[in-house]
Amino acid sequence: MERRDAERFDASATIKFRSGANSGTVELRDISVGGCRLADLHEDVVQGDDVTLTLLEGIVTGGFVHWRTEELAGVSFDQPIDDTTLNYFRFAAGIVAADDINVDQFGRPLPPINGRAGSRRN
Repeated sequence: MERRDAERFDASATIKFRSGANSGTVELRDISVGGCRLADLHEDVVQGDDVTLTLLEGIVTGGFVHWRTEELAGVSFDQPIDDTTLNYFRFAAGIVAADDINVDQFGRPLPPINGRAGSRRN
């Protein structure tokens, strides 16, 4: 059984990658603070290779290919990404958050609202 250090979230985005002499775009399929799953990674990039991913303009992270199949690759980040970057992909267009979760403008979960909580009348 595979053990994960962090929860993964579905993602759907085209990001830039670089690995040795190979560079281009790749499809981001899921993401966590510690890594991601990619589709359409250049065929010359193999398990164990170092990669640099441009997740967003100005947000670049390094990592290595932890596993690889013909179509998909798992990348472990060298350093965890921050929650703001994670939430950008977590709540991006096309990804639906659970209906029972309320979030603030930054994508952080809010506590449930119970009746008149916070508005007491004496």
